[in-house]
Amino acid sequence: MIYSLVCKSILLITLAASLSFAEGCVSENDSSETDPIFANFCFYKDTSVFVGKDSGFVLTAYEMIDDISFTIDARNRVTKTYFDVSLVGVSSDKAKINPFRGMSGGTCLGARCRHSLAVSPYDLIDFYFSAADSLYVKSLAGLVHPLKWKYELDFGRQKQSVSGENYIYVSGFCNQMQLEKIRKRGMQPSLNK
Repeated sequence: MIYSLVCKSILLITLAASLSFAEGCVSENDSSETDPIFANFCFYKDTSVFVGKDSGFVLTAYEMIDDISFTIDARNRVTKTYFDVSLVGVSSDKAKINPFRGMSGGTCLGARCRHSLAVSPYDLIDFYFSAADSLYVKSLAGLVHPLKWKYELDFGRQKQSVSGENYIYVSGFCNQMQLEKIRKRGMQPSLNK
């Protein structure tokens, strides 16, 4: 009986040690612990109707670490698209988005029409902050933020959606090199090619 108890104890200790060793190996190589940054963002000063008459701040991507785009080909009589984005943990009262960005729609008369949309979601993402929130804007700099986006297509009878959840890094206020990257990215058409 004592021999059986000793054997069981040794077996349990060995099992516990091997599990803890295996757990240590997994955590060292597990990429979910250090989820990579998807894109780098920065703030620039801008006057926009979405923040009012004062000069405000726009948060936008200047560099994609991982890039995503998709093309949608469809045939239907009615096609409408919607885009929504949010920064998780950032007050929607502070971070406004352009409600018309990424929206399109059309109706075909008679036969079904062919629709082709090429979408790069990050080209549609701009967050607008009021000039009065400059301290709040500074508090977001130098941090990693989770971002959620969703692109919806309404084909009349059915809806389809493509969505993503990514981590972005907000470096702070844009320098000249970052502003140049933003300008170049803005010249590339991404919708309704």
